[in-house]
Amino acid sequence: MLQWDKIWLVYKPEYELTQRLARALGISPIVAQILINRGIKSVEDAKLFLGSDLRQLPLPWELNGVKEACQYILTAIRRGEKILVYGDYDVDGITSTTLLVTVLKRLGATVDYYIPDRLEEGYGLNLEALRTAKEAGTQVVITVDCGISSLAEAEYARQLGLTLLITDHHEPPPKLPNASAVVNPKLGYVFPELAGVGVAFKLAQGLLATVDGGAGTKFYGEELLDLVALGTVADIVPLTGENRTLVKHGLQTIRHTTRVGLQELLKITGLENKDLSSWHLSFVLAPRLNAAGRLGDPRLGTELLLTESRRRAQELVLLLEQTNLERQALEKEILRRAEEKIATEVDLQSTRVLVLAEHDWHPGVIGIVAAKLVEKYSRPVFLITVEGDTGKGSGRSRSGFSLYAALEQCRSLLVKYGGHSQAAGLTISVDQIATFREAINQVADKMMTAEGLLPSLYLDTEVALADLNWELFGQLQTLAPFGNGNPNPLLVCRGVQVVECRGVGNGGNHLKLKIKGETGYWDGIGFSLGGLTEVAATYEAVDLAFGLEENEWNGQRRLQLKIKDLRPSGYVDLHGWLPGGSASTKGGLNLVEKLFFHRTARSLFPDQPTELTAMSEVEKILFWVRLALEKAKEGLVTLVVSVLPSTVERIYQQVVTLIGPGLNVYKVFASQTPCERAIIWDVFCQSRPGVILTTHDFLAYYKEKFLQYRKQIGLVVQNGVDCSVEIEQLGGPATVWFPVEGQETGSWLDISWQNVSSIEEVVALTTSQQAGPTLFVVGNGRQLGELTGALIASGIEELAVLPAHLEWEQKLGALNRLESGAASIAVLEENCLLQLPGAKWQNLVWCGLPRDPFNFFSLLKQVAIQSGNGYLVFSPTEAVAMKKILTDNYPGREVLGRLYLALRELANTDRTVTAPWPRLVDLLVQSAGIISGKGATIRAGLTIFDDLGLINWQNGGGQHYLQLLPPPRDKLNLQLSPWFREGMRIRQAYAAWQKSVGIIIEGHERR
Repeated sequence: MLQWDKIWLVYKPEYELTQRLARALGISPIVAQILINRGIKSVEDAKLFLGSDLRQLPLPWELNGVKEACQYILTAIRRGEKILVYGDYDVDGITSTTLLVTVLKRLGATVDYYIPDRLEEGYGLNLEALRTAKEAGTQVVITVDCGISSLAEAEYARQLGLTLLITDHHEPPPKLPNASAVVNPKLGYVFPELAGVGVAFKLAQGLLATVDGGAGTKFYGEELLDLVALGTVADIVPLTGENRTLVKHGLQTIRHTTRVGLQELLKITGLENKDLSSWHLSFVLAPRLNAAGRLGDPRLGTELLLTESRRRAQELVLLLEQTNLERQALEKEILRRAEEKIATEVDLQSTRVLVLAEHDWHPGVIGIVAAKLVEKYSRPVFLITVEGDTGKGSGRSRSGFSLYAALEQCRSLLVKYGGHSQAAGLTISVDQIATFREAINQVADKMMTAEGLLPSLYLDTEVALADLNWELFGQLQTLAPFGNGNPNPLLVCRGVQVVECRGVGNGGNHLKLKIKGETGYWDGIGFSLGGLTEVAATYEAVDLAFGLEENEWNGQRRLQLKIKDLRPSGYVDLHGWLPGGSASTKGGLNLVEKLFFHRTARSLFPDQPTELTAMSEVEKILFWVRLALEKAKEGLVTLVVSVLPSTVERIYQQVVTLIGPGLNVYKVFASQTPCERAIIWDVFCQSRPGVILTTHDFLAYYKEKFLQYRKQIGLVVQNGVDCSVEIEQLGGPATVWFPVEGQETGSWLDISWQNVSSIEEVVALTTSQQAGPTLFVVGNGRQLGELTGALIASGIEELAVLPAHLEWEQKLGALNRLESGAASIAVLEENCLLQLPGAKWQNLVWCGLPRDPFNFFSLLKQVAIQSGNGYLVFSPTEAVAMKKILTDNYPGREVLGRLYLALRELANTDRTVTAPWPRLVDLLVQSAGIISGKGATIRAGLTIFDDLGLINWQNGGGQHYLQLLPPPRDKLNLQLSPWFREGMRIRQAYAAWQKSVGIIIEGHERR
């Protein structure tokens, strides 16, 4: 049973704003859309984001407490007082400590530093450390990356006579510690998301500026940005705003760093003289610096960054490397045991926060393991290591759930806690762990929805493979550095043809793909996606979610796709049902909230089909979608049955656009392979209510299969087709029937059609003052953009542009402009669902040849055009291509006969053929003498043979298995194959369309 458990959330395109940004900035519309997705919606903000000028950052004095802290520190330096920098054992704390010690030494201070032991002392200030510091002669203590919650410790420092200056970035408690100065960006600073090292850097800038007498916009401390970048990225704070600018420049500083320890660390990791990204900091450098604080002496990381001795630096990096290997082994073992506990002790259906405790889990590693468990189980995790009657825990979360806010509500159960939204630590009595587990899950029940536990992929925009090139890649890199809050752009490409796939790596854990593009082939790699190898091999067309990356091998640079997920084209799992519709519909569903709906809905009795006539396309879909939602509440499936697969495709796109994430919608028809068809039975096996869009031929062929699930079918919508026989066999579910009403012939039209070979010619014909209102219809978003550009270039200023994925409010705005006369020219994407003003249009321009004649006439009826001038814009090349598509995808008896003979010749003695798909296609094409179509024709032929019982076709693991079955004695009736029948219907519909419009496509002749 195939399941796709990630929700794909694609940002809504904003066409006008995208074009405006793209033109003003000279960037790709794809990059412009990504900027919009990141909340950057003006040209000025985009220039600031892309420019990332250090001089435009806020001055240090704008951070409350910096000025006061500088005064205390400089006074202490003048008096020769001993200063202690009190840090933390993670990379943020290590770099904060290093940075401030470096600057204080430069200013002549007597300074030392203290890093608490993770195991013995834990996080933050502690009384014993303060007492020891006082006894050693310390007079000023400056905290970095800690201290904001240390109320008791601050009071103790005051009693000892210590001057305490707190710099921290963690969430401040309601009552602040009584310190001489408190510096925290969450206390009113313009950018509250600074890391601890970012706060320390602002203080250092203040010190350097004060000593220099600088009061202007000079940027101080640029040479310190290597430390700022390292600590900021390691602490997983948002890489937006000030953080992003600091890290962007800091990455360059690291490459040219003068710190001996950092130079040796780059050397041992193979990063010396390499272009660095935030990934290298997160997954290569930071773990090694963290290792000492997790398992050994927490001062080693700071010592490495401060040392000026090359030999000592080399000793330290080797020690850190070994410690990191030990950390990895511990991490692996704890992860294994945690997953065992989850499998045996946890009910994942009812548990929203995982709280696991063990006696011998190493406290230095549990945070990393918690993060991995969050990634796998898509929910917050706390791991607690127990020693005696006390537990110390580390938590990690996912977006949408603040650990700190949740711990606030459980504070009565905790000895100590701290952190921020995505990472937190706690100390708890062992006898309170079970109560805490229950309490935090109760908090999560209020803060999280069930859908919030589902793993999600936020995808920036849909693209075609032809859009991908080095120029786009370069523009995408200007958005870096990537990380929390500024993720690596993820793109979607639909209907991709996979020509080769295999599992690679240890146990085939990773997925390797070769993808066919318009001008060549693309490589794709999906790490930890080896389980999707069979999906990629099974379906001829898949949808890919991916990032675009550079791959260098043997001195050659190539672009490749870094796959994040894939699914069969046509699979949509709009996760769950929203009783009130969805945000994306705005008021859309309210169009059917009237007495007519309720009266008609009540008339849907099992033995009384309801016939609905004189309804527009919009009204039909809105009507049955509402009924389907009602049936979904009862846990039932709605079947919507049409004649042609292209009609199914069109309705599918319209419904998905209409309702957004409010209903599970699936499409299936006969012209799919057996494996592609099989996905639909998972809907019933998993008892998932929703809508299945299909064809009459599919329903008739699989009537016995549908009969098995008849109790799950609550409604059948007959869309221009009579399914009464099949409905009766299903036990008579509620039925809505939309009769044909003549749209298949266009008999109600009085349009004089012409064939025009170029868009420029028809634009000239239809944009003159005498031409009158004109409606242009295009097949996809790319054509829409090209045509809109051509119209604007011709001098048209007022256009109503109506893409398929347009919000209802925007559609209504465009309609108002048309009805008021402000715009007399409209460009409509074919799948855009709306009712245009009737009796208005004098010219209709259809760009390209329709693949579905029913859709052609249905749309004309939808836009209420009955007479006028009609222009079909297509070239002889397009006509040949259209005919080729029909021939390739729906082969006739002669081609099928040759293909079957070729299959018999290739079969082994056990009447089997086994090969990967590309090899299988090559063998059959060569043997059968197939010149055109190739993969499409082979796919169609094998499916037809499977339908007719001539073969059994299976696939898995990248291989296709064909078992020839005994041939029938009598002559085969090809009409028994639903694929073949659908092909015949499409050919007949196309012939009728040509006759109706009076244009003979084959000869490219005008009427």
